[in-house]
Order: sequence, then structure tokens, then C-alpha cells
Amino acid sequence: MITGIVPRLAAAGIFLVVSLVLVRFMGPDRSMHERILGAIQTLTLDAAALQRGALEARAGMLPNYDPLVRDAAGLRDAMAVLRREGDATISAHFRKLAEAIDEQEVLLEAFKSDNALLQNSLRYLGFSIGAPITHETGALQPLIASELSRLAIAMLVFVQDPRADSTQQVHAILDRLGKLPVADAGVARNLHLLVVHGRLIVARLPVVDTTLGSLIAVPVDDRVHALHSAYLKHHAQTEATAQLLQGLLYFAAAVFAACLGVMFYTMWARAHALAEQSRLLQSRLDFQGLVTEVSTRVATARHREDLDDAISRLLGRLGEMRGFDRVYVILADADGLPAEVSHWWARTSVTPEPDQRHELLSALRDPWVTSHLEAHEYIAVPSVAALPSGAGKTLLRRMGVAAWLCLAIRAPGQHIGYLGFEASQGSWSWQDTDITLVGTVGEVIANAIDRDRSEARRKELEARLRQSEKMEAIGTLAGGIAHDYNNILGAILGNGEVALLTLDADSPARRHVEEMVVAGERAAALVGSILLFARRNDAPPRAVRVQPVIEEAIDMLRATLPADIAIRSRLEAAAAVVPGDPTQLHQVAMNLCTNAVQAMDGTGTLDVALDLVEITEGRPVSSGVLKAGHYVRLGVADTGCGMDEATRARIFEPFFTTKAIGHGTGLGLATVHGIVTEQGGCIEVRSQPGAGTTFEVYFAVDGALIEEANDAEPRAEAAHRGGRGEVILLVDDEVPLVRLGEEMLAGLGFEPVGFESSQRALAAFLADPMRFDLMLSDSVMPEITGLMLAAEIHAVRPELPILLMTGHSVPLPAPALCEAGVRAVLKKPIRSRELASAILPLLGYSCTDPPRLPATA
Repeated sequence: MITGIVPRLAAAGIFLVVSLVLVRFMGPDRSMHERILGAIQTLTLDAAALQRGALEARAGMLPNYDPLVRDAAGLRDAMAVLRREGDATISAHFRKLAEAIDEQEVLLEAFKSDNALLQNSLRYLGFSIGAPITHETGALQPLIASELSRLAIAMLVFVQDPRADSTQQVHAILDRLGKLPVADAGVARNLHLLVVHGRLIVARLPVVDTTLGSLIAVPVDDRVHALHSAYLKHHAQTEATAQLLQGLLYFAAAVFAACLGVMFYTMWARAHALAEQSRLLQSRLDFQGLVTEVSTRVATARHREDLDDAISRLLGRLGEMRGFDRVYVILADADGLPAEVSHWWARTSVTPEPDQRHELLSALRDPWVTSHLEAHEYIAVPSVAALPSGAGKTLLRRMGVAAWLCLAIRAPGQHIGYLGFEASQGSWSWQDTDITLVGTVGEVIANAIDRDRSEARRKELEARLRQSEKMEAIGTLAGGIAHDYNNILGAILGNGEVALLTLDADSPARRHVEEMVVAGERAAALVGSILLFARRNDAPPRAVRVQPVIEEAIDMLRATLPADIAIRSRLEAAAAVVPGDPTQLHQVAMNLCTNAVQAMDGTGTLDVALDLVEITEGRPVSSGVLKAGHYVRLGVADTGCGMDEATRARIFEPFFTTKAIGHGTGLGLATVHGIVTEQGGCIEVRSQPGAGTTFEVYFAVDGALIEEANDAEPRAEAAHRGGRGEVILLVDDEVPLVRLGEEMLAGLGFEPVGFESSQRALAAFLADPMRFDLMLSDSVMPEITGLMLAAEIHAVRPELPILLMTGHSVPLPAPALCEAGVRAVLKKPIRSRELASAILPLLGYSCTDPPRLPATA
């Protein structure tokens, strides 16, 4: 019975409320009616005022057009009210009225512009005619006065009735005034202006009167009256209908009010039982509102601080509202295991244990927890005391909780961590809706954390990209100058060697030349460092055992360390082989260790470690992205001053240094970066001010090279003592280098024939191809490059040995070299020993004796 009363009660109540509302609002809206009538009255008054103002403006009675502007604005405002308040029944009249008002506004603007010019000219004409003529004397003055009088009379007639004859009369008087021979310049100017304004009056007055007539003829008043009549008629019909419906609704409302009273009395008995349900429902709604409100803050947080604050507030408010003692978010590692408590809230009345978070992480790794989470995505324990004896009950009692809820939170495609709720006393009743809402909270937190991580990764990758582009640009610039610089060094070192051959051992100049050669060698080493940084080393990599190279570097370093610096080494990669150059690897170790020693300022500990590591998943590091694979890791750590973030961001830039002027070139770490990157490795840097610095260099391991390294044996390099007059074709586009090369080749026992033009060299060769035993040519030359020259010569004499010299940083393509018959490429600057070692084997000499070279070579 009660079940049937409920819908009837609801229906009766709804009908009663609707009836009362309809009774209240069925009739026309009185305030709207008054606004519409007021707007129509305003239209009538403002339309009449606008026409009156236009007539006064034509008569020159208005000092300005403010009344016209005000009346036009009043019309627009009234139309806006009608547009907002009116209905479809008066839309046709409203549209016609709007068209009339728009037409009136257009005519009003035209009238104002033309009338302003007309009134200005009339005022000037009246002032000029009334002013006495004082400057002109003689017989002309009475004539001017007479014409002005005639003009005043004619203009008065024209203004009252602008017919054709009055217009012609005014034009005739103006023509006579314009032709008077006035001697006084001021009078002549006044007469000219008088004529101009007179003609303007004659031209504009008919236009103004026509516009004014059209303005007054616009049927705004008629349209307003028609709109008013239509509205009043519609309003009367609406009121009559509303009164009839109100009477019917009053009767129906009275009937249903009686029924509602009966049914309400019946439902009163159920009120007490429903009160408790309402309280529970309200609590759930409050919980849902809290989740929605705070989750929105978490989802919209754009900065790490805002996100942490929003999550902490969310946890706190959830804990306070639902009666929890602890709420926390735990992040998972790559394997999905708990790794870090990122957010924690505890009730102030609960005293936390010192190792509570650590115990929580250990508990969540328990198999009982992990298996339940994998199966159900959440664990809900309303009462630990009610659990049967077992691993779960023992674990939760050890955690000190009486009720527990833990959910796995996920973002799209990955496991973020866990969301946990604890109560230390009593029990808790978990409803499905509660768990669903808490799961929604977990999703919001997981997505926000994932978004924050993605944003951090994006910013880090952007920073690394900018750094990589900057390093690449600087490297390109550095490599670009190598060619010209090597040519200069070649001239310095070569001339130095030749000069030493001609100087006696006791010559005073010999020491200066030797110092010049040493300085040139240092400059050549600096160019080498620049090219390494620029990644322009074209030497083919070979198998290198890393540990012996590092041991040699450590032994060399021990001899130079200050007494208060201790070095500790842990080398555990004896069999590791990487592709590269041992000299470059030695340079990497020495540069890193030297920087570490300098950072400790005379006291501290230097740790050098070498081991094999396997990277299972790619990750970003300081110099790029470390890909998955096997690596030899070289670690160099110091206890020095450390670096801040700004310094750490620039350490691989060439010529950047924190040392004083004269104590460093700034190429050490840049060279390390170039060598490691060329090898395919990466560098990770960790440092904080006052906490020291750790460099970790990852060299990619190539297993195929281990056998090559085991079989490789050092070969002794030797050459014949010298040539026997073989003719060598020498080509270089710089004359000093040609002369220097000729002297070096002659000193080695050859007969050089030098050319500074590749075209002349080719012509000489074609004239007698069998004359030459070998060709030595620069690679970069105008007209015909060294490679093109080699191809031309190789086509004529394929067996002729050809050598190319280059000071450029970009390696020449191997297929093109092979096709052109080039046997070897020598890097500038070239020394006599290198030249002999390259030429003599190509000429068929045995390698049993050292070459005949200068003493300092």
C-alpha cells in the first residue's frame, strides 16, 4: 500500500507545485509589459524630438548636434529593449520599424555633415556682409558696399526660396564681387572667401533641404503607432487567456492539495526510517563532491610544486572525511614493485614510527600483497581482526593497522604505483561505490604523475637537443678551420726542419728554431683536439683493450699527484675490448683524471673504476641517450668542489673553463666528449657544489673485436734510409708549401718537380707520363682538385703510386679514393719522417732500416 502511495504522492506533489507555478507565472509578465510600453513611449518621444532638433539645426538654432545624437541613441536603446523583450507576434512591425530607424539614421548622418558646412558658410557670410569695409578707399568702396547689400538681399531671398532665378541672381552678384579690382590684399582675401562661402551656400542648401525633407518623411511615428497597436491587442488576448487558465489551475491545485495532505500524512511514518538513509546518502555525496573537487586540482596542476601540494591536500581531506589514520601514494619501479613513498598523510593524533615508511615498502613487496593486487587490482580489508589466521593477518598486524585498503594505480600503458588507506583502530565497511570512487582518485593521481614525468622528460630531451645542436654547430666551425690552419702549421714545421738541417749544432739560432718546431707541434696537437671535438677523425677504429690503457694512464698520473691526494683504482674489465684508438682512450682517462685532481685543489681522494655493465633499457644521460647494450664503464670520482647546474650544463662546450686565464684551454672535456661520442658511447655527470663530481664514461663493447685484439701484434714501422733520385710530381696550390715540399723531398733523396697549379701539373704529366715515379698532391685546390687530378693521372698510368695530402677535417670517400688510384692520404701538417714512411714502401723499398731524416724529426 505504501509502495503505491509513494508514486501517487510524488505525482500529486509535482502537479501541485507545477500548478502553483503556472498560476503564478501563467499571466503576462507585468514588468516586461511595462518595459515594452516604456520603450514604445521612448520611441515616440525620441522620434519627435529628433525631427524637431533637425528643424532647429536647419534654422541654425542648435549650437551643436548633441541633442540629435542623444535622440538617436535613445531610439537605438529603445529598439534594443524591444528586441530583447518582444515576441514573435510583433516581429513584423518591429522589423519595419527597425528599417525605418536605420533609414532615418543614415539620413541624419548625411544631414549633419551637409548642414554643418551650410551653417558655417551662412555665419561667415552674415559676418562678412555686416562688417564695414575700411581698407579700400576711393570710388571702389561704395561699389563694394552696394554689391554686398545686393548679395545680402539676394541671399535672403535664396535661403527662403531657392528657385532657379534666385540662384542665378546670387551667382551673378558673386561673379561681380570676384572680379572687382581690389588693391588692398586683406580686402581682396575677404572678398574671395565671401565668394567661396556664397557658392558653397548655393550648392549645399538645396541638398540639406532635400535630406531634411527625406528625414522628416521617414514614417517612424507611423511604424511606432502600428507596433504599439499590435502589441496592445496581443497583450489583451494574452491576459484574457491567462485569466481563464489561472482559474482552472486554482481549482486543480486546491483538489490536489487536499490529496497531497492525505498522502503526506501517510508518508510521515516513513520519515524516521528514511532519515538514516538520507544521512548515508549525503555522506556519500559529500565524498563524491570532495573527490571531484580535489581531483580536478590534481588533474589541472601544471608544476611539480602545485601537483605535490594538490595530491597532499587530496590525501589529507580524504583521510579526515572518511576517518582514516594514514593515506599515502607509493611509486613503483620498472618491475612494478614498490620503490618510493612519494606522498604521505597521517592524522596529527597518530605518532609515526621512525621506520614506518620503510616497513610499508617491505610489506607491499610481500607475496600475499602482490598476488592479491595482481588478481583484483585492490585489497580491501574492513577488519583485520575478522580475517582468518594466515600470512595476510600476520602481515597487517605487523603493520599496525586495523582496516586497510590498497589499490594499484595506473596510467595508460604503465603501472604508476599504489594508493593506500589505513585505520589503526576499529573497522571499516567498504562499499563498492566507495572503492570505485577511490579508484577514480587513484586514476587521477596516476595520470597527473605520468603527465608530470612526461613533461619532465620532454624538457630534459629538449635541453639535450639544444645542447647537441649547439655542440654540432661549434664542432662544424672548429672542423672548418682545420684545413687552412694545418697548411700554416705545415709551413712552420717544414721550414723549421729544413732550417735545422742547415744550422750547425753550436749555432745561436738553432735553439730558437727548435723552440719554434716544438711550439708548432703543440699547435698541431691543439688542432687534433679540436678535430676530435668536431668528430672529424677519419682514422679507422681498431680493437683496443681498455684496461691496459687505463692502467698506463693511472701509472703516469701517480707520478705527478700532489702528496695529499690519494688515488684508488678498481679495474675489473681485463677482457673488455672496444673499437677505437688507444691514444684517444688514454687521452680520455688523462683529461678526466687531471680535471678531478685540479678540482680537489691539492687534497682529497681520486677514485678510478672500470667494469662491464649491461644496459637493459635506454635512458637519457648528460651527453645524450644511452641505448641498451653492453658497455665498458669508466668511472672517475673526486672529492673536490663540485659544480652547480649552470656549470654542469656547459662543461662539454669547447673553450669553456672555470679556471683562471692561462691555466686551461677549455678543450679537455670537449675533447673527451668528441672521442666518446665518435666511438658511440655516452657520458653521465653527477655533481653538487661541495659534494664532489663523478664522471661515468660508457664505451660500447664489440664482441667481434675480442679475437682481433688477441691476434693483433705490434708491428715495427721502419723505412729505407732514403730514395735514389726517384722523380716525384708535387702539386699544391700554395707556393710556400710547394717550395717546402721540394726541399723535404730532396732531403730524403728524391728529385721533386713541384707545381702550384693542378692544370700545369697535369699538362706536364701528359707531356711525359713515364718521367714520374710517384705523385704527391694536395686534395683541396682550385680548378682541378687533388682527387680529380689523381683520376686523370690514374687513367693514363694505373700503376703510378699516388698520395694525397689534406688539412681538411672531412674524410675523403673511400670508394672515390680507390677509383682514382690513391694509395694513401696524409694528414697535414706533414713531417719528414711521416713523408718517408708513406713514400718509400710505395716505391718498393724494404723496411729494414730507419729513414734518413733530420736530427729533430
